[in-house]
Amino acid sequence: MVTDDLKLIVNGTSITAEADELIANVIQRSKAPFEPDCLGAFCEGCRVQLVHGRVNSQAPIHRGRVLACAATLECDSEIYIEPAPKVGSIRGHVDSAISLHSELSQIQLVFERPLAWIPGQYFKLLPRGLAPLRLYPSFTLDGGTEFSSLIFLLERGNNPSFETALERGRFAEGKPMRLEGPFGTSFLRREEERLVTICGRGGFSAAWAIAVNSAYGLRERPKTFIFDQLYQAPSFARAFSWLAEHDVAYRFANLSSRCSASFAQNLLAAEGDLNEFDCVHATGSFDFFEKLRSALATIKPVLYLIPSDQALAEAEQLSNMESV
Repeated sequence: MVTDDLKLIVNGTSITAEADELIANVIQRSKAPFEPDCLGAFCEGCRVQLVHGRVNSQAPIHRGRVLACAATLECDSEIYIEPAPKVGSIRGHVDSAISLHSELSQIQLVFERPLAWIPGQYFKLLPRGLAPLRLYPSFTLDGGTEFSSLIFLLERGNNPSFETALERGRFAEGKPMRLEGPFGTSFLRREEERLVTICGRGGFSAAWAIAVNSAYGLRERPKTFIFDQLYQAPSFARAFSWLAEHDVAYRFANLSSRCSASFAQNLLAAEGDLNEFDCVHATGSFDFFEKLRSALATIKPVLYLIPSDQALAEAEQLSNMESV
């Protein structure tokens, strides 16, 4: 009797799978913690580590890290899902919504209990009567936060859904807000390799969370930050003063170039020591990611991609279109 059954080992537990079955579907039958906010293969939210075996992936594979929703099994394989804060749902209210500058707003939500999250993860905010907003929690521009609260930094003009919610008063002081999360697998890890964070347009909130957290909690880890030159604007000056005060290295580069060759040249001019042992966290748009992959193709560092909040909104639209 011929069978096409395969075995997938998920965090040490063997699960029966079918040939060409999506890894995400197999994981759902295991007891492993795996609750992605799946937006198709667009959101980078369900990467798992392929320990051994072979997969057929419709999305790029980053040093053995595959998208579970876009990879199918070709043979008996093993994957590892890294521990992350448990996904949950919680209700709170808006404590404040202030304009820090014409280009930047800060939202603070307060809850009855603290929420666990890791920089690089996002929450799904559910304002009444409007579409969900996927936003990255962060810190104030002087590196602060408050107990049992979440702070979000919103770049004006990069998230139309946020602008709509703001105009309709959903972020008025005292307004109730429900959220789900945290989601995402490109979060900051306690690794020994040099941490290189590359921040493109729209990715500041997540990059800033990584910067502050690593300055406080990963003091001995080598680290450097590369920001698109647009962040030299006055609205972000407090943040870079804070980095300088905490001896965190940072540089600016023109990362908005539409030409892949120019993008690569600008990036490597800002950080010419990039190598395969670096751990790169990159925040920005999908177009930004494509140029970044091209620029790093021969270097091949560990790469964690963190789509901007606007990119996540675009991913949801693409996912909805594909499901129609």
